[in-house]
Amino acid sequence: MHQADLEDVQARLRRIEQRLRVVQLGWVFSVVALGLLGIGARQVSSEPAVVRGRAVEVVDEAGHTRIGLDVRYGIALLRLADPAGRSRVELTVFPDGLPGLRLADAEGRTRIRLGVGLAGEPELWLLDRLERPRIGLKVLSTGVPRIWLFDPGTGQVSFQAP
Repeated sequence: MHQADLEDVQARLRRIEQRLRVVQLGWVFSVVALGLLGIGARQVSSEPAVVRGRAVEVVDEAGHTRIGLDVRYGIALLRLADPAGRSRVELTVFPDGLPGLRLADAEGRTRIRLGVGLAGEPELWLLDRLERPRIGLKVLSTGVPRIWLFDPGTGQVSFQAP
């Protein structure tokens, strides 16, 4: 791998890290806003309100589902959709407690996956338009960082460190 290629990958990773920070800030803002709305709703109502069900959908003026909350087969899922109703962000907690985040492009294809594995190992996967891995990042349970770069033609690992 040439120095220019490595610098290009580093620049791309910095841009992705910036985007992930924006997404994280958006989630924090959303959680705080929902918490404040919940506190305000409790103060308005004399009796506490509890909404129970297996799924909740929030639709926009056009009737497209924009937010979905769902629990199926032990999997908790929060789904955010674009104005056309295509799922763009999915936050999942699996039955074993493992969390995952999926970010999709305008066509609904997964482009970024973020998660924590069974051994508590954080991982980030960047995928191409065919949803094939191109870059993988992971911190092993031993603390050792690992990066994989995949060949676009073969899909095989073209670089791995360490």
